[in-house]
Amino acid sequence: MDKFINTIVMYTIGEERKETRKRLYELIQDRFNLREVDKLNESAYHIHSKEINSIVTTINEIIKQIQKERLNFGSDDFIDIYYAAHLKSETYKENLEDIIRYRVYPHEYL
Repeated sequence: MDKFINTIVMYTIGEERKETRKRLYELIQDRFNLREVDKLNESAYHIHSKEINSIVTTINEIIKQIQKERLNFGSDDFIDIYYAAHLKSETYKENLEDIIRYRVYPHEYL
């Protein structure tokens, strides 16, 4: 297990949409080449990348794939990424220990 983690993807998909949740997990695991040690819990995973925009793009591609497969998300479902504040900007020096929560679904803007 990695001692330091800089990026996490976390989601909540309602139990009534377990096929959507299962497919989301499969695609995240595949697209980010996740290993068992990357699993933090049943819906949170360490992503081995510091490229936040690339991670967001990949997750949005996964969402489109799921919707193309006619699987649905509910109004309470969400997908977030959490990352170290200094990854947002190399000049960010104020609070290096801060963590940024970014809502990928439903969509927010960086």
